[in-house]
Amino acid sequence: MHKLYGREREFDALKKYAELHKNVLIKGRRGIGKTHIVRALIEDLKSNRNIKAIYINCEKITTPSTLLSEAGFRTEPSLSPDDVLNELFRNARESGVEIIALDEFVFLVRDFAKRKPYRNAERVIAHLRGLISEFPGATIFTASSLWKLYKLIRGYERRLARMFDVVIKLDALTLEDSAKIAYDITGDLESSSIIAELGDGVPFYVESIALTSLRCADPYEAFVEELTRGALNELFRALFSDMPPSAREIVYLLSQSPRTFESLKHSILDNAMPYSLEYLVEMDIVGRIEKGRRVTYFIKDKTFRAWVTINRKPHVAREMHKITRVLSLGFEALVRELFLAITSETEIDTVQGKITFGPTDIVKRLDIDGEVNLMAIDAKGRTIISEITIRENPKRKIRQLLETEKKLRKKMGIREPMKLLITYKPPSETVIKLAKRNNVHIITQKHLNKLARIVRYRPI
Repeated sequence: MHKLYGREREFDALKKYAELHKNVLIKGRRGIGKTHIVRALIEDLKSNRNIKAIYINCEKITTPSTLLSEAGFRTEPSLSPDDVLNELFRNARESGVEIIALDEFVFLVRDFAKRKPYRNAERVIAHLRGLISEFPGATIFTASSLWKLYKLIRGYERRLARMFDVVIKLDALTLEDSAKIAYDITGDLESSSIIAELGDGVPFYVESIALTSLRCADPYEAFVEELTRGALNELFRALFSDMPPSAREIVYLLSQSPRTFESLKHSILDNAMPYSLEYLVEMDIVGRIEKGRRVTYFIKDKTFRAWVTINRKPHVAREMHKITRVLSLGFEALVRELFLAITSETEIDTVQGKITFGPTDIVKRLDIDGEVNLMAIDAKGRTIISEITIRENPKRKIRQLLETEKKLRKKMGIREPMKLLITYKPPSETVIKLAKRNNVHIITQKHLNKLARIVRYRPI
């Protein structure tokens, strides 16, 4: 079990809520660390304060009686679902249990809702709410998505709001914290930073790629191995098969490029499309950007997008370095590695001419009121800031560079950095003219590979 990198605040808050006997819901996409933080809390309270706690993974509950056996209580196969829940909370009170944790509790609700005497999810929720209100300790529930309850319960938001005192949403980790998880496994700084990017801030993704990298030539090979035959492939396959048909169509379309609601509606002739889109947003798979009335949707989970790409185009998986080019996160990592490999003063070709840089002193991704894909400083103090893109609008990237230049001048005192737009595909004449007007140099894949030959780095 890896350490709680980047989750210290959430852990401290959860610990306080448990001590105050609150009812907590923890939300977040699969692999984000919900189970890990709950188990870490229980382990901490058991060892330091000798508190009794019950942890149950509801995905493993096959019959109502299994719930009691998973909690460590004696059970009878003949017990009905409502009796099982009553027994669970009664035994917990009598045993002095102070915390009951139901991991992925939606699975339990769905299963019990099909059985007598409940016959619907509303009654299961109502019963659970009553048991929770009478329980003297804390309860912790986790859920990847409440969408399935939305389909099962009328007015589910109001009912669930009365059930929980606190809702905690776990978001993706920073690159730095992801790299720490990878380093604990690999012990290699360089590969850990690459794995952190490929894992997209999701602890389970990072851990899976890091473990596989121990038997692979490099992190990129491990990445493709995971997406074709590893634990991530199994996770994404199960996630994908559980989606409504129109949700799968949305995922396929968004894996190619971001789309507006109108574009999706035009492409998917299914009345369920708006509901499927809402499902994907709730699952934290798809994100949206609103500009006035225009709403654009994109796949938020880059690692899942990579899996979709491979499954739509199987030949991609056979070319390890090609997949890193297909994905912006891999392309960014390769470009940063390439700039790190500049060990002497070097002329770099661009669309507009040449720039001189090196030897490299610092290469990093910079977060300064908005992320900068690459910031590099050489031994002479020359600074490069760069936006790296495959599919995104190059004009928008140029505007971002100009904004970043202003922020660097104001907050860090850096004046006149070299501005680079690094794009996988050759830019249009309009983009070249815009870049020239704003003193932005454009570097394409061809220029990167020429630089790679000079510094003796692998081709990109």
